[in-house]
Amino acid sequence: MLTSIAVSLFTVFVAEIGDKTQIIALGFGARHRLRVVVIGLGLGYAISNLAATLIGAALGDALPARTIGIISGLIFCGLAIWTIRDAAHQHNDTTTTIRGPAVIAVAVAIAIGELGDKTQIATAALATSGTVAGTWIGATVGATAAGALGAVAGHRLAGSITPTALRRGAAAAFALAGVVTLVTSLR
Repeated sequence: MLTSIAVSLFTVFVAEIGDKTQIIALGFGARHRLRVVVIGLGLGYAISNLAATLIGAALGDALPARTIGIISGLIFCGLAIWTIRDAAHQHNDTTTTIRGPAVIAVAVAIAIGELGDKTQIATAALATSGTVAGTWIGATVGATAAGALGAVAGHRLAGSITPTALRRGAAAAFALAGVVTLVTSLR
């Protein structure tokens, strides 16, 4: 379980750097108290990652380990391409039309923002070979930490590092994870 937590935490944390939900967190961080934003981030990511890990675990039970490794490696490589594509087409809109308490607004915005997102797909891929609880915990902590980083320091980074550069770094990390996963699975 600790391995699932560590792998998911690291993978999702890196993947969330420069992601649209981190940019959303930056916007919320500029308008609300940090504690409120972080609680909302945690709730939103917990909901999103629960769905992803349950789907991934179901696939993991149905497929052989080598097939899962190859599919996971290809997914990570695909996510690298997706991230690069998003870097070229991303709009940095951090507004929300959700009304109500800030914690709920942040949680709903994050949960909706993660639907079908590359990190949700990556979490499902990780859950195919890890424990459900460990993958869920690691992915939720990793995503929340990256979101909190965006809420706390994102506005400072925006002046010196573009969101596109952050996304390119995340794409490189996905590509590396994909290649390592494929090489390991094909042995």
